[in-house]
Amino acid sequence: MKNMEDLFRMALGIEEPWYVDSVEFEEVKKILTIKLDFRKGSRFFYEDRAAGISGTFPVHDTVVKRWRHLNFFQHECYLEARVPRIVTGEGHVRQTEAPWAGKLNGFTLLFEALILQIARCMPPNQLKEIIGVSNYKIWKIIEKYVSEMRELQDLSEVEEIGMDETSARKGHDYITLFVDLKKKSVVHIEEGRGVETVKGFAERLEEKGCGAEQITNVCSDMSPSFISGVDRYLPEASHTFDRFHVMKVINDAVDRVRKWERDRTPALRNMRYVLLKNRENLSERDLEKVKKLELENMHLRTVEAYHMREMTNGILEGFNSLIQAAKAKARGYSTKKNLINIAYLILGRFDFSRINRFCQPTHF
Repeated sequence: MKNMEDLFRMALGIEEPWYVDSVEFEEVKKILTIKLDFRKGSRFFYEDRAAGISGTFPVHDTVVKRWRHLNFFQHECYLEARVPRIVTGEGHVRQTEAPWAGKLNGFTLLFEALILQIARCMPPNQLKEIIGVSNYKIWKIIEKYVSEMRELQDLSEVEEIGMDETSARKGHDYITLFVDLKKKSVVHIEEGRGVETVKGFAERLEEKGCGAEQITNVCSDMSPSFISGVDRYLPEASHTFDRFHVMKVINDAVDRVRKWERDRTPALRNMRYVLLKNRENLSERDLEKVKKLELENMHLRTVEAYHMREMTNGILEGFNSLIQAAKAKARGYSTKKNLINIAYLILGRFDFSRINRFCQPTHF
């Protein structure tokens, strides 16, 4: 290495015409500032598709900017550079972007990639203690990336949807999640619950150039409002009910029948939890109890109800675990918007490498 500037140039991946001009370290504050500059006479690419501008242009003047970067050996690191402004063919002055600049003003792409990665497994109020960035800015980064990925979202292949509501906070404040059952990922979230949330999902399909008719199957709990919403806004879809809620209703029914017959049938006493378990999860002792009950008391309605219970099949494998994961990550998050963004971050399976080259690509 010729000097320290070369070392940091390689560590940062800085390419021509950019170079490391100087490195400054504030020992008391433990802050490392790496100052970058560009070669004299350099030209810079600028594109504005909406305005029909695309090309390489000379520098008009510069604006000094500063970005938070990954820490170096426990020290906060910042990049600082004169960022060029160029003059387009129409004579307009436009600001260029530094190749390392993140989506949110004041952060590098690599720093934002780190935040997205850690935020998937650690609440922002803990993350801020590690990286020294405020909750507000962490949430703004998450919101920015989720918003851009939602713009790029392709819903054209979504055909089978699972939907469920979950509380945003204590009380009666809810959000409804719509899950692509094939990819096991959240594709849409609506505030509230019931009929209007299904309408919102149908409108989202239209917004993305799709149609409600492409949804062939919907799986949800047995909420009357969900049933009504699907009938009204997803008319081509068959509607099935997920195993979790079906089993809850059936278990309640089995137990009510057992209680009704218990007083005149001694064999049903102390059988509540045995009858509510799946047969494959029973101990050998409990399995013998069930077999004896079936053999000696086939006429009982409890036995009939128990056999009906065993006819149900799993419909939404892993669906409820996804919902619970989102709720667990929402603990302590202050707003419904934050809950929605963290649910997309954790369960949306967005491929952030499409908008940040330092993020790990997602493979479906």
